[in-house]
Amino acid sequence: MYINFEYLNKQELDYTDFIILVAVNQKDLSSFIHHCDESFDEGLKCLGEKGYIERLKSKEGYKLTKQGRKILREVEVANISDEVNSLLVRLQDAYIASNRKGKLGNQKNALKFLANFVAETDFDSDLIVAAVEQYLDDTPEMYTSMLEKLIFKPANHYSSKFKLSESKLYTIVKEYHANN
Repeated sequence: MYINFEYLNKQELDYTDFIILVAVNQKDLSSFIHHCDESFDEGLKCLGEKGYIERLKSKEGYKLTKQGRKILREVEVANISDEVNSLLVRLQDAYIASNRKGKLGNQKNALKFLANFVAETDFDSDLIVAAVEQYLDDTPEMYTSMLEKLIFKPANHYSSKFKLSESKLYTIVKEYHANN
């Protein structure tokens, strides 16, 4: 699991708050409470005031609000750096150069998936671009994946979290690196 600590800081949440949100989400707050001190109660109160959690009607627990679920979803997205932006532009240029402009897909999703890809791998940008260019040269146009799906294509429609194992780009770059 990738945790974007910069995002947590921007939301003015500390690590205890994040752990509390995860425990509430997993409905396992009761077993977690026994290992905590007074800062835990303050964290619960603070998260409630910010609108991330709310008490259940039975008063015997908490649940995440829409804002709390958004925090847990967004904290797994890597920061989008200038390096990631320039890499996406280079990959788009490779697609355009090979007459596959219609296969670019959703740029916002591609950027988000590429940021996670770069955060989880240590591949050089030049290696990634070279591998994609070879893939485009070797693959007939009708069998070419859209750029967004090349970076990450979930196993099913319900899966939305980035997994390196479901990235065709990872396989392509790994094979290209092994052969060159």
